[in-house]
Amino acid sequence: MNSKHVCPFCKKECLFREISSARNSQYDLRQYLEWTYTQTLSIYSCTQCCFSVLKNDFDNIPLSKKEKIRTFLKTISFNRAYQDYSDIPATKKLEIAEKIYRILGRDDAFWCNFYRIMGYHYEKENNLYMARTARFKALVYAHVMLDDGLNKGKEKEILYIIATMNYFTGQKKPALLFLKRAEKLKYINHDVSKDVSDATENHLIYLIAEYQNFINEQK
Repeated sequence: MNSKHVCPFCKKECLFREISSARNSQYDLRQYLEWTYTQTLSIYSCTQCCFSVLKNDFDNIPLSKKEKIRTFLKTISFNRAYQDYSDIPATKKLEIAEKIYRILGRDDAFWCNFYRIMGYHYEKENNLYMARTARFKALVYAHVMLDDGLNKGKEKEILYIIATMNYFTGQKKPALLFLKRAEKLKYINHDVSKDVSDATENHLIYLIAEYQNFINEQK
Protein backbone atom coordinates (compact mmCIF):
# COMPACT_ATOMS: atom_id res chain seq x y z
CA MET A 1 0.00 0.00 0.00
CA ASN A 2 1.27 3.48 -0.89
CA SER A 3 1.07 6.56 1.32
CA LYS A 4 1.75 10.24 0.61
CA HIS A 5 4.11 12.26 2.78
CA VAL A 6 5.24 15.86 2.36
CA CYS A 7 8.98 16.35 2.78
CA PRO A 8 9.49 18.62 5.82
CA PHE A 9 12.35 20.44 4.04
CA CYS A 10 11.61 20.93 0.34
CA LYS A 11 7.84 20.26 0.54
CA LYS A 12 7.95 17.71 -2.26
CA GLU A 13 5.07 15.24 -2.10
CA CYS A 14 6.68 11.84 -1.63
CA LEU A 15 5.04 8.49 -2.27
CA PHE A 16 6.25 5.72 0.03
CA ARG A 17 5.30 2.07 0.30
CA GLU A 18 3.86 0.89 3.59
CA ILE A 19 5.21 -2.46 4.73
CA SER A 20 2.69 -4.90 6.15
CA SER A 21 2.72 -4.87 9.94
CA ALA A 22 2.07 -8.62 10.05
CA ARG A 23 5.78 -9.38 10.33
CA ASN A 24 7.00 -6.25 12.08
CA SER A 25 7.70 -8.10 15.33
CA GLN A 26 9.72 -10.86 13.67
CA TYR A 27 13.48 -10.80 14.06
CA ASP A 28 16.17 -12.21 11.84
CA LEU A 29 17.78 -15.10 13.74
CA ARG A 30 21.40 -14.35 13.00
CA GLN A 31 21.52 -10.67 13.95
CA TYR A 32 18.34 -9.96 15.93
CA LEU A 33 17.25 -7.34 13.44
CA GLU A 34 13.62 -6.33 13.08
CA TRP A 35 12.35 -7.65 9.75
CA THR A 36 10.93 -4.26 8.72
CA TYR A 37 14.38 -2.69 8.48
CA THR A 38 15.80 -5.44 6.31
CA GLN A 39 13.57 -3.89 3.64
CA THR A 40 14.98 -0.91 1.73
CA LEU A 41 11.42 0.44 1.40
CA SER A 42 11.42 1.18 5.13
CA ILE A 43 14.20 3.77 4.68
CA TYR A 44 12.31 6.82 3.45
CA SER A 45 14.08 9.37 1.28
CA CYS A 46 13.05 12.50 -0.58
CA THR A 47 14.36 12.19 -4.14
CA GLN A 48 14.53 15.98 -4.45
CA CYS A 49 16.44 17.20 -1.37
CA CYS A 50 17.88 13.83 -0.18
CA PHE A 51 16.29 13.98 3.29
CA SER A 52 16.53 10.38 4.47
CA VAL A 53 15.52 8.67 7.72
CA LEU A 54 13.91 5.46 8.96
CA LYS A 55 10.24 5.37 8.09
CA ASN A 56 8.78 6.28 11.49
CA ASP A 57 10.81 9.50 11.69
CA PHE A 58 10.07 11.11 8.33
CA ASP A 59 7.11 13.13 9.65
CA ASN A 60 8.50 13.69 13.15
CA ILE A 61 11.40 16.12 12.89
CA PRO A 62 11.51 18.63 15.79
CA LEU A 63 11.30 22.26 14.73
CA SER A 64 14.39 23.04 16.79
CA LYS A 65 16.51 20.72 14.61
CA LYS A 66 15.17 21.66 11.19
CA GLU A 67 17.49 24.56 10.41
CA LYS A 68 20.62 22.53 11.14
CA ILE A 69 19.35 19.63 9.05
CA ARG A 70 18.36 21.99 6.23
CA THR A 71 21.89 23.41 6.23
CA PHE A 72 23.32 19.88 6.07
CA LEU A 73 21.04 18.89 3.17
CA LYS A 74 22.43 21.77 1.10
CA THR A 75 25.85 20.09 1.18
CA ILE A 76 24.82 16.72 -0.29
CA SER A 77 23.34 15.19 -3.41
CA PHE A 78 22.65 11.72 -4.81
CA ASN A 79 24.89 12.48 -7.83
CA ARG A 80 22.12 11.33 -10.13
CA ALA A 81 18.35 11.68 -10.46
CA TYR A 82 16.06 9.05 -8.97
CA GLN A 83 12.41 8.78 -9.93
CA ASP A 84 11.47 6.65 -6.94
CA TYR A 85 12.98 6.36 -3.47
CA SER A 86 13.08 2.57 -3.81
CA ASP A 87 15.68 2.98 -6.57
CA ILE A 88 18.15 4.66 -4.22
CA PRO A 89 20.61 2.15 -2.70
CA ALA A 90 19.75 1.49 0.94
CA THR A 91 23.27 2.28 2.11
CA LYS A 92 23.25 5.64 0.32
CA LYS A 93 20.07 6.56 2.21
CA LEU A 94 21.45 5.23 5.49
CA GLU A 95 24.70 7.19 5.17
CA ILE A 96 22.65 10.38 4.91
CA ALA A 97 20.33 9.27 7.71
CA GLU A 98 23.34 8.60 9.97
CA LYS A 99 24.38 12.26 9.76
CA ILE A 100 20.82 13.46 10.28
CA TYR A 101 20.42 11.30 13.38
CA ARG A 102 23.67 12.76 14.75
CA ILE A 103 21.99 16.15 14.50
CA LEU A 104 18.79 14.84 16.06
CA GLY A 105 20.60 13.01 18.85
CA ARG A 106 19.81 9.39 19.69
CA ASP A 107 20.60 6.98 22.54
CA ASP A 108 22.91 3.96 22.59
CA ALA A 109 20.11 1.48 21.87
CA PHE A 110 19.15 3.40 18.73
CA TRP A 111 22.72 3.47 17.42
CA CYS A 112 23.26 -0.20 18.19
CA ASN A 113 20.18 -1.02 16.12
CA PHE A 114 21.00 1.51 13.40
CA TYR A 115 24.46 0.09 12.76
CA ARG A 116 23.05 -3.43 12.64
CA ILE A 117 20.68 -2.16 9.94
CA MET A 118 23.61 -0.60 8.09
CA GLY A 119 25.63 -3.79 8.39
CA TYR A 120 22.79 -5.83 6.94
CA HIS A 121 22.37 -3.57 3.91
CA TYR A 122 26.09 -3.19 3.25
CA GLU A 123 26.36 -6.98 3.17
CA LYS A 124 23.30 -7.20 0.92
CA GLU A 125 25.06 -4.81 -1.48
CA ASN A 126 28.20 -6.96 -1.20
CA ASN A 127 30.27 -4.27 0.54
CA LEU A 128 31.68 -6.61 3.15
CA TYR A 129 34.29 -4.16 4.48
CA MET A 130 31.66 -1.56 5.34
CA ALA A 131 29.33 -4.24 6.68
CA ARG A 132 32.03 -5.36 9.09
CA THR A 133 32.80 -1.75 10.06
CA ALA A 134 29.14 -1.03 10.83
CA ARG A 135 28.84 -4.18 12.91
CA PHE A 136 31.90 -3.31 14.96
CA LYS A 137 30.22 0.01 15.72
CA ALA A 138 27.06 -1.83 16.78
CA LEU A 139 29.20 -4.05 18.99
CA VAL A 140 30.72 -1.04 20.76
CA TYR A 141 27.28 0.39 21.50
CA ALA A 142 26.04 -3.00 22.73
CA HIS A 143 28.89 -3.20 25.25
CA VAL A 144 28.08 0.32 26.46
CA MET A 145 24.46 -0.74 26.90
CA LEU A 146 25.53 -3.83 28.84
CA ASP A 147 27.40 -1.66 31.34
CA ASP A 148 24.56 0.83 31.70
CA GLY A 149 22.57 0.30 34.90
CA LEU A 150 19.47 1.61 33.15
CA ASN A 151 19.38 -1.67 31.21
CA LYS A 152 19.23 -3.87 34.30
CA GLY A 153 17.12 -6.92 33.51
CA LYS A 154 17.73 -6.63 29.76
CA GLU A 155 21.24 -8.10 29.84
CA LYS A 156 20.11 -11.35 28.23
CA GLU A 157 18.94 -9.53 25.10
CA ILE A 158 22.05 -7.34 24.97
CA LEU A 159 24.36 -10.34 25.36
CA TYR A 160 22.55 -12.01 22.49
CA ILE A 161 23.10 -8.93 20.32
CA ILE A 162 26.79 -8.91 21.30
CA ALA A 163 27.03 -12.57 20.32
CA THR A 164 25.46 -11.90 16.91
CA MET A 165 27.82 -9.04 16.16
CA ASN A 166 30.79 -11.12 17.30
CA TYR A 167 29.70 -13.80 14.86
CA PHE A 168 29.36 -11.33 12.00
CA THR A 169 32.80 -9.86 12.68
CA GLY A 170 34.44 -13.29 12.52
CA GLN A 171 34.62 -14.00 16.25
CA LYS A 172 32.80 -17.31 16.65
CA LYS A 173 34.34 -18.39 19.96
CA PRO A 174 33.47 -15.13 21.75
CA ALA A 175 29.99 -15.38 20.21
CA LEU A 176 29.48 -18.77 21.86
CA LEU A 177 30.80 -17.46 25.18
CA PHE A 178 28.34 -14.56 25.16
CA LEU A 179 25.50 -16.92 24.24
CA LYS A 180 26.47 -19.12 27.18
CA ARG A 181 26.35 -16.09 29.48
CA ALA A 182 23.01 -15.03 28.03
CA GLU A 183 21.31 -18.39 28.52
CA LYS A 184 21.94 -18.23 32.28
CA LEU A 185 20.01 -14.97 32.67
CA LYS A 186 16.32 -14.12 32.66
CA TYR A 187 15.06 -11.20 30.59
CA ILE A 188 12.99 -8.77 32.66
CA ASN A 189 11.71 -5.51 31.20
CA HIS A 190 9.72 -3.37 33.63
CA ASP A 191 8.86 -0.90 30.86
CA VAL A 192 6.40 -3.33 29.28
CA SER A 193 3.72 -5.70 30.57
CA LYS A 194 4.75 -8.98 32.21
CA ASP A 195 3.22 -10.92 29.31
CA VAL A 196 5.35 -9.03 26.77
CA SER A 197 8.47 -9.38 28.92
CA ASP A 198 7.88 -13.12 29.36
CA ALA A 199 7.26 -13.53 25.62
CA THR A 200 10.62 -11.88 24.89
CA GLU A 201 12.30 -14.13 27.44
CA ASN A 202 10.87 -17.24 25.77
CA HIS A 203 11.83 -15.97 22.33
CA LEU A 204 15.39 -15.32 23.49
CA ILE A 205 15.64 -18.82 24.95
CA TYR A 206 14.70 -20.20 21.55
CA LEU A 207 17.04 -17.88 19.62
CA ILE A 208 20.03 -18.58 21.87
CA ALA A 209 19.64 -22.34 21.48
CA GLU A 210 19.21 -22.02 17.72
CA TYR A 211 22.24 -19.75 17.40
CA GLN A 212 24.42 -22.08 19.43
CA ASN A 213 23.43 -24.95 17.15
CA PHE A 214 23.98 -22.78 14.07
CA ILE A 215 27.55 -21.86 15.09
CA ASN A 216 28.48 -25.33 16.34
CA GLU A 217 27.34 -26.97 13.10
CA GLN A 218 29.89 -24.87 11.22
CA LYS A 219 32.86 -26.27 13.12
